[in-house]
Amino acid sequence: MPQGACLNEETWEAWEKEVADVYTSEVNEVWVITGPIFGQNPDHVAPVGVAIPEAFFSVVVHVDNGQPRIFCVKMAQGVKGTHVLNEYASGPDEGSIA
Repeated sequence: MPQGACLNEETWEAWEKEVADVYTSEVNEVWVITGPIFGQNPDHVAPVGVAIPEAFFSVVVHVDNGQPRIFCVKMAQGVKGTHVLNEYASGPDEGSIA
């Protein structure tokens, strides 16, 4: 999916590294679901016609002492790398990805 440079090279990249670093060192099994969020009339990349999402989501799930822990983020295309990752958190385990 097309991502703006600031999102792809800064904040989203930091998110991917955080998930990889934290979860690979602290839990045995983790599920990560990531995808685009489209508005009603998305712009398209010319000339191929690929729709440009307005935001992206990522859901991380792992089991801790028999209980599922869920951490979700949503980041808009315009996000800059000056933000703390937890600013984009939502869900029952909001505030900490580990």
